[in-house]
Amino acid sequence: MSFTKTCYDVRLEVSDGSITLYGSAKRQDGECNDTSINLDKFVIFNDNGSFSLREYGREVDASSQSAFDIYLNREFSGTWLIAVSSRSDPNFDELQKINLDHHIKNDNGYLKWVS
Repeated sequence: MSFTKTCYDVRLEVSDGSITLYGSAKRQDGECNDTSINLDKFVIFNDNGSFSLREYGREVDASSQSAFDIYLNREFSGTWLIAVSSRSDPNFDELQKINLDHHIKNDNGYLKWVS
C-alpha cells in the first residue's frame, strides 16, 4: 500500500546536504506517529541528471547537493519527488520525477523503503 493513503502532513525538507521526507503516519491502532526518511542517505541519488535507486554500498553524489528546485507534488497516482537535476553538462539540466509511493510504505506508523 502506498504511504500517501495513510500519511498526513507530508512534507519535504532540504537541509545540511540531504533531502528528508516527513509525515504523520497512521498506525494499526488508528493513532498517528511522526516519522521521517532521509532520501539521500538510503534511497535516491542524482545520476548525471536522473534520479536512480541507490545500490547497496555504492558511493554516489547526494541528490540535494546536485539538484535544485526540489519539491513534492501530490497527485491521484501518488506523491512525486520533483527536482531540476544537474548534469555534467550544465546546459542540459533536466526536470526529474520519481513516484515515492512505488518505493516507500507506511509500516505501522513508520516510513520504510521497499524495493
